[in-house]
Amino acid sequence: IERKAISHFTFYLAVPTMFGASAYELYKEWRTLTSADTMLIAIGFVVSFFVAWIVVRGFIDFVGRYGLVPFAWYRIAAGAVLIGFLTLR
Repeated sequence: IERKAISHFTFYLAVPTMFGASAYELYKEWRTLTSADTMLIAIGFVVSFFVAWIVVRGFIDFVGRYGLVPFAWYRIAAGAVLIGFLTLR
């Protein structure tokens, strides 16, 4: 399977999961929401949608060009730095 197709599939699987989690959280907290909160949630939704679209598109292009190996090394290095920071803290 092509790397770009796998990346698309992964993000397509994430969308209903995130939507469901957000809907459930709104359902649980609907009593505490005010009309001002509704506007803030709507603005946050629109902004996060466009930012996520740009980031996901860039990531899929990156994976299509270079594969997942550089991303994996980045994650390993970031994890090592975080473990080192938490250990020395």
